[in-house]
Amino acid sequence: MEIRYVLGLDIGIKSIGWAVINDEKNRIEDLGVRIFPAAERPKDGGAINENRRIARGLRRRLKRRRVRMDKIKDLFIKYNLVSKNEIADLYRLRSDDIDTWTLRACGLDRKLNAREWARVLTTIAKRRGYKSNRKIEDENEKSESGKLTKAIKANKIYMELKGYRTVGEMFAKDEKYQNNKRNKRGDYNNCVDRSELCEEIKILFDKQRSFGNEFASENFESEFLEVFDWQKPFMTSELMQKMIGKCTLEKDEPRASKNSYTFERFMLLQKINNLSYMVGDDKKYLTMEERERLIKLAYETKSGVKYGKIRKELKLPDEAVFTGLYYYIKPVKKADGTYEKLSYEEIVKKTEDAVFVKLVGYHELKSALNGHEDILNNHDLLDEIAEVLTLNKTDVTIREELQKLGLTDDIIEGLLKVNFSKFGHLSYKAMKSILPYLEEGRKYDEACKEAGYNFKADDENLKYKLPVIPKDDIRNPVVYRAIAQTRKVINAVIDKYGSPYEIHIEVARDLTKNFSERKKIEDKQKENRTINDNLKKDIEEHFNIKAKPVDMLKKRLYHEQDGKSAYSLLPIEYSRLFEDGYVQIDHAIPFSRSFDDSYNNKVLVLSKENQEKRNQTPYEYLGGTPNWETFEAWVKSTYRNNIKKRENLLVKNFNEDKENDWIARNLVDTKYIARYMTNFIKKNLKFNNYGEKENRIKVKTIVGAATTALRHYWGISAKNREENDLHHAEDAVIIACASEKFQKKIREYSKEKELYYPNKNGDYYDPTTGEIVDVKYKTHEMAEPWDNFKEELEMRIPRIPDEWKDKNVTIEMMQKLILEHFKRGSFTNYDDVDMNDIKPIFVSRMPNRKISGEAHGETIYSLKQDPGIVTVKKPLSSISKDEIETLIHNEKCKKLYESDKDLYDRIYARMTEYNFKAEKAFSPDYTIRKHSKNGEGPIVKSIKVPKVMSSGAGVKINNETGIAANGNMVRVDVFTKDSKYYLVPIYVADMVKDKLPNKAISRGKQWLEMDKNYTFKFSLYSNDMIAVKKKNEDIVQYLYYSSTDVSCAGIVCFNHDKSTLPNGKKEQKIGVNGLEVFDKYEVDILGNYHKINKEQRKGGKKQSK
Repeated sequence: MEIRYVLGLDIGIKSIGWAVINDEKNRIEDLGVRIFPAAERPKDGGAINENRRIARGLRRRLKRRRVRMDKIKDLFIKYNLVSKNEIADLYRLRSDDIDTWTLRACGLDRKLNAREWARVLTTIAKRRGYKSNRKIEDENEKSESGKLTKAIKANKIYMELKGYRTVGEMFAKDEKYQNNKRNKRGDYNNCVDRSELCEEIKILFDKQRSFGNEFASENFESEFLEVFDWQKPFMTSELMQKMIGKCTLEKDEPRASKNSYTFERFMLLQKINNLSYMVGDDKKYLTMEERERLIKLAYETKSGVKYGKIRKELKLPDEAVFTGLYYYIKPVKKADGTYEKLSYEEIVKKTEDAVFVKLVGYHELKSALNGHEDILNNHDLLDEIAEVLTLNKTDVTIREELQKLGLTDDIIEGLLKVNFSKFGHLSYKAMKSILPYLEEGRKYDEACKEAGYNFKADDENLKYKLPVIPKDDIRNPVVYRAIAQTRKVINAVIDKYGSPYEIHIEVARDLTKNFSERKKIEDKQKENRTINDNLKKDIEEHFNIKAKPVDMLKKRLYHEQDGKSAYSLLPIEYSRLFEDGYVQIDHAIPFSRSFDDSYNNKVLVLSKENQEKRNQTPYEYLGGTPNWETFEAWVKSTYRNNIKKRENLLVKNFNEDKENDWIARNLVDTKYIARYMTNFIKKNLKFNNYGEKENRIKVKTIVGAATTALRHYWGISAKNREENDLHHAEDAVIIACASEKFQKKIREYSKEKELYYPNKNGDYYDPTTGEIVDVKYKTHEMAEPWDNFKEELEMRIPRIPDEWKDKNVTIEMMQKLILEHFKRGSFTNYDDVDMNDIKPIFVSRMPNRKISGEAHGETIYSLKQDPGIVTVKKPLSSISKDEIETLIHNEKCKKLYESDKDLYDRIYARMTEYNFKAEKAFSPDYTIRKHSKNGEGPIVKSIKVPKVMSSGAGVKINNETGIAANGNMVRVDVFTKDSKYYLVPIYVADMVKDKLPNKAISRGKQWLEMDKNYTFKFSLYSNDMIAVKKKNEDIVQYLYYSSTDVSCAGIVCFNHDKSTLPNGKKEQKIGVNGLEVFDKYEVDILGNYHKINKEQRKGGKKQSK
């Protein structure tokens, strides 16, 4: 079905609301919501794969160590140090064995026997110290490598100061290292450089040869050192070049280094050409002479050019404020509970302390070159140097590449102190084509056009559906997922309705923020909700009325204005605050002239004043009268901490150009993501013009404030984010309707409301003349996009009646509600529609079918003890009373206890002495050793403790010598027999086995084996749709599956729109044994669904074949 339609999109970090507006019939043709998880960890905003990446890195490191140690063992056998049969015994500690640290010191003064020598070399090879590849990274004390290097230097100095010959001797003999030879988490105090261990190896081999040790030959030493010091090569510059993305303008050219001279010059000129400031009502840009001064300043100032420095350099007047800077500093709460208020000058100073531009690369290279002006002035050579420093990751390769550029050794040594890592979005070729026009002071888009880069889409390349979005374009995974899902929604709508006439987009402000910034926004929203809740409670208690949002706003403004009417400063009687017609909320800059409905454009005034002010600014109303000076002083005093509100109240010269500028600014979103999405759609999507001109604006971005204002002016109730997810679709309808003709209607309506007022007879009059006037919009006629728009929206997204609050609301009930709304209304725009075809919104959710997460819990228990007993190694300071008593007294732990009875008895006695408080019993200053003949047995810091685990539980690993708790549950498989349902949980670890598990959860009983008598029905992943009907109920519920509760053999589900359930919660548990109907459904992007009749069980190597 092809129609002429406008598509509205409300894009957030976890949701997309969409609406199709029939532009010919003036009706809501379709609407819905798509929900998806944000591509980040919910708790801290980290990358989803970060833990997996860290674990993978650890596995690789352990594998490399294992390979290294295998090679060391091969060397031992090759040089007859130990035989193959003796290798295993080498790692079993004997009662007469001397501690390896002591042996490393002994090896300097006596001959070591074969076993001792092998143990010493094994210990050194296992932990071989730190090796750096870039000196510059080591000099940054805030980085991990910087902390390591600092500790390494300190230990080296300490060793030389004390006169120790090797690292091993220092750690064996010095009191500083007696109780702690290994680093603790986050502590690098015991780190040593690998070169020092290499030196120790050479000294030990030399000493052992001098003592006549036949296993210390020079060939053995050489091969041992080669294995010991081998390290996997870093990524080469050639491989790095292949990974670099391509230029967005020159598709075949690689992107340039972000710290190159050309890229930094390019960005500097862009920023300077866009820089503007306001003096009163006048917006000013820099002159060519001012631009040159700022360019010079940027190359002279290493720490970066701040806005305050620009003000001083250009000698701007005190009243000047930079556009793009938010002049607000949150008041600091003092000890007495009051807030420290800053002066205007202090706010300006703190705000303008922000850095405008900083040429990091240029100044780092300038410092490194140390006076070589000939190189500094050779911009092409600086670009080449920056490329070398960005592409190469080791000092060796950097040195080689810089030598190819003809640089001398002294210059190269200086450049090795520089570290670059990032690339920009453009190539050198593109930037050098555009730069001449930026030098002339042109804006980026103008410069691109002059350079021959066409931003307009080529009709031949336009498609009827959007292509996949290149991952190189958007690096932020949260933003990329949101835009990728938006593309899917657009394409799905096109499949159903054909090419759009227009697309309107609103991008949530938090989509452009990082996790911490979004957290602040969430905290601020919670704070505002708390304030409003308190205001509502106070109003309802003291005024005995049901508080509406406008009432809460009145009360908030009343206190903010110290109980005064904004323009006359006359007192407002608090007892009359909510009396009809007594006070009104006024837009300081009239809404019809600004489209600014923000809090900072609102004040509380007596109704008579509002009528007198009409649609004027405060200055137009009071300017030229003695009242203006009084008003100006009051504003500066009351709003000294809120510069934005102060500017709105004191604005002068608000002419037609300024009006148009404000309306455009308050309607059009200029954030990067909004611009990117707009340009991507323009360049790739073919629109249906219906015979109109091709160059019309087809994609429009709307700011959230405009949507909020339109919601208010169309009489749509404020959205409740907590109620359900349907408000996203409601917003999308408003966004789709925010076209130019509807904006014009809003302006006309607002202007009439500001100019004219109704009398008792319902006629409108001009308060300045008393004359009755004919108005276009009556009070009951909101400036809607079309007749009955509000009622139609309420019909398409009906509110749940109060009497349904304790019921499970079904789709059929919602359909009935829509029909009831339709019958009550007068919707002539639906004459050609069968209302039975109008379905309620069903929220589409992105299912989570990825096999990801931990295969098992982090703690691995040993299975080497008696059946039913597993063990885990724990520090002495964290052992519990139950653990030590189980070890000593439980018969099943006899084997473990008798493996070192003396040690466990001493630990138990110590625990008993300290009332089983392990942290006090085994404080850092207390040492306990294993038994040995000389009394110098190894220090014990941790022991194996037992844990009773039910047979068959958990995941067996390490050739079934260990067991761990199950990891993430991937899905649950549903089986059926005799109209009953059974759940088989499938974990990550199960997916790599030859055969999937077949045991179904059975509450309090032995789990049931799903043999051939049971039929597989389907698999449920998180966010899969299901239909369930309980045996004792008549209704079928359509829900989303969340998880499985193993403890009660039930599933956890929630309503499609996350609305509150009759239990007062967002989720409910359903036992599958009591179900009469249990089906799975497939839901598409737009929320259409169909039942899945047959599904094949997937997973397991044998089952997959």
